[in-house]
This record gives sequence, structure tokens and C-alpha cells, in this order.
Amino acid sequence: MEMFSFKALGTEWTLISDDQVFDESIQKSILEKIAFFEERFSRFKDTSEVNAFHQSLSGTYQVSDEFAVLLSRADQLRTLTAGHYDPASAVILEHMGYDKEYGFTPSQKALPSIPLWSIKDQEIQISGPITFDLGGIGKGYCIDMVAGILAAAGYEHYLIDGGGDMYATTKADGSPYNIALEWPSRPGTIYGTVRLCNQGLAVSDTATRRFGEHHHIVDAETGANTKIVLGSVALGATAWDADCATAAFMQWPHCDQIEVEKMLRITSIIITQKEEFLVGKSWPGEIFTEA
Repeated sequence: MEMFSFKALGTEWTLISDDQVFDESIQKSILEKIAFFEERFSRFKDTSEVNAFHQSLSGTYQVSDEFAVLLSRADQLRTLTAGHYDPASAVILEHMGYDKEYGFTPSQKALPSIPLWSIKDQEIQISGPITFDLGGIGKGYCIDMVAGILAAAGYEHYLIDGGGDMYATTKADGSPYNIALEWPSRPGTIYGTVRLCNQGLAVSDTATRRFGEHHHIVDAETGANTKIVLGSVALGATAWDADCATAAFMQWPHCDQIEVEKMLRITSIIITQKEEFLVGKSWPGEIFTEA
């Protein structure tokens, strides 16, 4: 079994191949592709596309086709959550101190309002200066991009783990990859397992990426951190579908679990702050409810 590990998008990545070596050329291709994605879509990069309208006036602007795809999906999630998920809430994260300098010092100024925006084809209409945060959905998109690179290079049996979000084919013998699910607030404590077989898996929670009294998941309607959901897990055909689902579920109960599962073709688990499980009807894994 071959492994390739590196750091990107603010987290640790591990790629596992069950039957082929990650040669220098494929490693270079993967690292360059992720670096290019980060340069384009990280709000911590001044010249990124998500920062392109940081000082723009109200109006309609052209965006790249890939940015339009990402924003269109974000717009769907915004609708599914009645506006509680919104990538324009980057302004709230920065107000909390989660800025590109990683200062983590909350602003003493009044809480800013989230700019209005809409997307149609490759045109975005904005109400004024705006910055987007695609952290809730970008990593899954990037994982699928890496899977595409591996598949095009002839790799058939692999697992891609980008900080807990994953995509896996099968092992060389056809068996699935067995994945343990860890309690968000209890490192090392497992509450369930699931098998990955040509599927994507995403996890999200309020226990990681904490700074002071805050964490990285914002309710765009209240301007505060989400407080009802502890964590969520989604299993789907792609890592991006799963990642987008968990972004929506972290805003529960402002989204309908069944509706999200149907739209993104995933199955899921939502864990409330009271440690109650809301399990999707077709969830295939095992849950240790006594944990």
C-alpha cells in the first residue's frame, strides 16, 4: 500500500493507493493543481477570485466558469437553508477575527451586514463590496478534482483524505475502505463506522477550527456561530456532494434533511448539541448509540 501525504488548503492530506506507486510526476500534478485551486478560491489570497469584488461597487460582473459553478451550488445551499448558509458571510468571519492574518481578535465595531448577491450563468450581481468564503464546499470539490487526476493517470484503487473529507474507490481486492467516525468533541472516541466504495464522505463540526469563543461556521441570518448542531456526516457519489450537504446540515433545523439528501443524492447523520442522532433513512454504516 502506497501513501502520499502533504499539507494544503489549511489541512493535512493523505492519499493511499492500494496497487500503484505515486510517482514524482503524479505527485507534482496533484500539488500544482491544488495550489492553483487555492490561489483562485481562497479568501486568504488577496488576488483570488473570491476576493475579486472586495472593493467593487454595486453592479453586475463577469466571473470565470468554474467560479460560477461553485457560486451556483452555494446559491442552491443558500436556498435550501433559507439563507442561513451564505458564502458571503466571510464578512462575519473576518469581524470575528478569522481573517487572512489569522489575528483571531474580534472587531469592536458594529457587526456588518452581509452583502446581497445573485448568480446567473457567468454573471454575478452584487450590492457592493463582497468577499466569499468557499471553505464549506471547496475542499470536497478539490478532492474530486484530485480523483479525476488519479483516474486519468490510470489509478484504480485509492483513497483521498483531505482533512477528514474523502473519496475512495475500492481496494485492489474489491473490498471497501472501512472508515471510523470520530466524535467531534471527543478526540479518539469513535461513534460509528462506514464503508467507502466509489463514494465521497464529508464531515463537519463546531469543535474544530475554534478561536476564542468562536468557531468557523456562521449563521448568515443571525451573524453568530451556529449553536444547534454539533456535527454532521454525509455519504454520496462524490466528495463535493457530500461536502455541500454537511455545509447545509450545519444550519439545521433551517434545512430539511430529507430535501437535502434528495437534491444532493446523499445519505447523512446530523448530531445535535444534545448529542441526538438524526440518521438518514438509507444510512448504511454502523452507529454505536451507547457512545
